[in-house]
Order: sequence, then C-alpha cells, then structure tokens
Amino acid sequence: MQPIGGSPQPSYEQLLAENRRLKQQLNGIHIDPSKDQVTLRGLQGQDLKVDELQVSLPGLGKLVPDLLKVSTLSNPGGRVQMPDLSEFARYPMQVQSMQLTVNEKALNQVLAQQKVEGLSDLKLQVGEGGRLRLSGMARKVIKVPFEVQGRLSAEGGTRLRFELDKTRLGGWLPVPKLMTNLFAALASHEMAKMSVTRQDEAFILDVKGYLPANVGLSIDELRTRPGEIQLRSGPQG
Repeated sequence: MQPIGGSPQPSYEQLLAENRRLKQQLNGIHIDPSKDQVTLRGLQGQDLKVDELQVSLPGLGKLVPDLLKVSTLSNPGGRVQMPDLSEFARYPMQVQSMQLTVNEKALNQVLAQQKVEGLSDLKLQVGEGGRLRLSGMARKVIKVPFEVQGRLSAEGGTRLRFELDKTRLGGWLPVPKLMTNLFAALASHEMAKMSVTRQDEAFILDVKGYLPANVGLSIDELRTRPGEIQLRSGPQG
C-alpha cells in the first residue's frame, strides 16, 4: 500500500535526524557537518551573550556528540551552561562571523587573574562610545591611587587600540604623556605578558593572547554601552 499522496514514508532514522535538527535550531545551535560549520544564535550566559557566532570547524563529525550535549543544556530562554569542551582544542577553528556581547563583570574577572607587578586592585568600567575607565593602585615606593580614561576601538585582526585621554594620579591631573611614561616604566615587561604593547600615547591589546591557540578570529568592529562591550566580525548585515 502506497502512503497517501504517493510520497515515500520517512524512515525512523530520518525522523530522528529531523527531530534532532529542529531541536538544535530551536535551542540556538545549528550544526552542518557537510560544511564543517557550527552556528550559534540567541544564546546567553551570565557573562556572555551570543547574537550570532558562525565557526568553521574541520573534523566536526567527531565533535557532534559534544555539541549535542551543549544543545541539551540550553533552555527555551536561550541560557546555556557550557560543559567541558576541552576536546575542541584538538581541532582548528576559524570564526567566520561573530556578534557577541561581553559584560563588565567578566572583563574584571579576567583582569583580576592577570597579576601585574607594580599595579594592583585593577578595575575596569565600560561607558558609551568606546569609553573605558581603568583604576587601581600603582606602587613605586608607596601605593598611589590612579585612574586612566580613554577610548577602545578595533585596530584590525585580533588587536584592540586604547587611546589614552585623561589620567589621574594621587588626586591630581598630570599630562597624559607623563602618565604613559609612568606606566611604561612601571610595567612594560609585565604588560607584554598581558599581550599589551605601547604605540606612541596608545596601548595595543592583542586578544590572541587570551584565545586558545587553535582559534582564528578577526575583530572588525567594537562598540560599547554602559557595562558591556560588543564585538563584531564578518560581513555587515
């Protein structure tokens, strides 16, 4: 007996595969093994919001079980608790497009893990239009409170540029260039460990130093609003 309409009836395996595909898309994760491509959309954790992240991942077929594990941990609200995906470090990944938001809390957690000789109690505040404020304590002979203000922008590739604007040291306002020289004298070697280099009166941060070695990424645009930084790469729209 032919099925109604004359179309062949899908097999159990086909129905299972289709159900899995729909589940992945509904949970914000789309896996395309034929293109070695993973796309994440509308996922949000405590520190990170992913509007879109499209990654080329050769060897994807071997990682599908772990990716499905991520999918099962996603709830309808889009929040996801990532499992240990250390296995991913074995495979090269290239970010093809990205639009994500990192909040101030997460940035300060990373900053707290970077111990810089001569500097302590570092705290970062994010404002509008790329504006950042970094405060803390500088120590030469005694501890002196400092505050640095400037603007952060995408420099190209994995590099971000921080243009120094206003500085405050111990309650008085020095010339910006003097403050730049102070930081260079205090922590040039330590800043290099943090993937930060000096360029005239600006600092260049290479985020490649904070990424797994197998991840390829280019940041095309950086925007900020109070409390968070938005990063984008890939074609517009």
